[in-house]
Amino acid sequence: QPPLFLERMSTSCTGLFEKVLRCLSDSPCVINHPDPTKALEECGHRDKEGVSEECRKMQALYAQCRRDMLDRRKRITGNPGY
Repeated sequence: QPPLFLERMSTSCTGLFEKVLRCLSDSPCVINHPDPTKALEECGHRDKEGVSEECRKMQALYAQCRRDMLDRRKRITGNPGY
């Protein structure tokens, strides 16, 4: 069984990930995409049109959260609750 701090860190970005998915799913890019199976993947790219600035900021926050999980200093103090 992993130590408690690693367990907590592995789920600390989950809420933010769900918000990013929800935001992308509601974006015009995903709604109007011709292939629904690839819509989230393709609209998640930074250069894609039809995704709000708010979604892009949440994506950046999620990426930072994931990077913080690898930061040794954050392993001691834990990731902030996103």
